[in-house]
Amino acid sequence: MWAEILKEYGFTGKAVVIWCARYTYRGILERVGDECLVLKRPWMIEIAAMAHGDKAQAEDRLFSDLVINLGAIENVQITKWAGTDLD
Repeated sequence: MWAEILKEYGFTGKAVVIWCARYTYRGILERVGDECLVLKRPWMIEIAAMAHGDKAQAEDRLFSDLVINLGAIENVQITKWAGTDLD
């Protein structure tokens, strides 16, 4: 389901927030496969911001691309702060 939605709505190449059961991540959605997706320049969010906020309240930079199983995803959003300071 997620693979079709992300491809159909043009999320690839955009800064996104990925909400999973235990963790939340943000980064550039590089690739979507049948079973997983890849985020470039990912951050792990500890305390999220409001969707209209300027940035997450607490987060940690991850220093390699992140692979997320599509079955772990609960929600995907393009928020105002999704692409803030990704480098």
